[in-house]
Amino acid sequence: MKKFDLRNIILMMVFYMTLPRALKAKKYAMDEKCGKTITMDGKIFHSANIQQTFRNNYALNTRCRVLFETMEPYRFIIVFKRLDIEFETLCDDDNLQIFDGNSTSHPTIKGLPSRICGQERPPGSYVSTSSQIMMAFHSDFYDVRDGFEITLTTFREPPCEGEEEFRCRNGRCISALLQCDGTNNCGDYSDECQWTAGVLVGILGGVLFLTIAGIVAVRFGRKKRLLKMPRKLKKDKTREMTLEIFSTPEEDVKCEHQPTTTSKRSQAPVPEVHQSHCHLYKIGEETRDKTHIKL
Repeated sequence: MKKFDLRNIILMMVFYMTLPRALKAKKYAMDEKCGKTITMDGKIFHSANIQQTFRNNYALNTRCRVLFETMEPYRFIIVFKRLDIEFETLCDDDNLQIFDGNSTSHPTIKGLPSRICGQERPPGSYVSTSSQIMMAFHSDFYDVRDGFEITLTTFREPPCEGEEEFRCRNGRCISALLQCDGTNNCGDYSDECQWTAGVLVGILGGVLFLTIAGIVAVRFGRKKRLLKMPRKLKKDKTREMTLEIFSTPEEDVKCEHQPTTTSKRSQAPVPEVHQSHCHLYKIGEETRDKTHIKL
């Protein structure tokens, strides 16, 4: 079995975590692409997030058209995520139109209003009949809003290509990289993960198990290192740990750097190595002209 060092493992994890994101939805502001063509090949560039603007509100007196195209036999799935365009009964003032072709002379996408406005986004999903769609936005001189946000996904009819494509419940074939990305690419949410209670409990249980295992491993490692120490070193290490544990200052503790006072008690000599912990020592009683130090 091939062995990998920690660096290679981390690089592989970063690569596989970032690769799907790099190939997923790109974001575009329509007001920055007016008069341009955005090409989605269907193989690498699978999905796009289209907004009217990245600003808080779209501009007054706007006339903007953007062409989206993909290669045959792919077509487009259109899903509205939000909508906030000035409302008027006939949508004559501000509106969005999506044409099923490469110009405004083509009919609008089947199922969508010919002119879209208001705050109620069209439900569900809509598909093009060709590999090109034209988006046209118009605003007048009065009142501006947030605009819209649309998910545009390339798809094709079945049969789907093995593991490279995912078959939606509605029969559409989309890139397998678009699964569980938090976006309704299929149009029926069948490409999104269903986080059931059992799955969540399993994840939490796994995290708890790994945490406990890590704590046990650390404690076992420390104990194992202590057992491997020479006896004298182990004794000194134990004494040092004991000093740290019982490092509670006492009122009658005196160090060499503190001023001395007249007392019948003598100050215990403090080993130089423990000078920083001099508050650990109590002054003992004099017995046979010797000073005893107690911990």
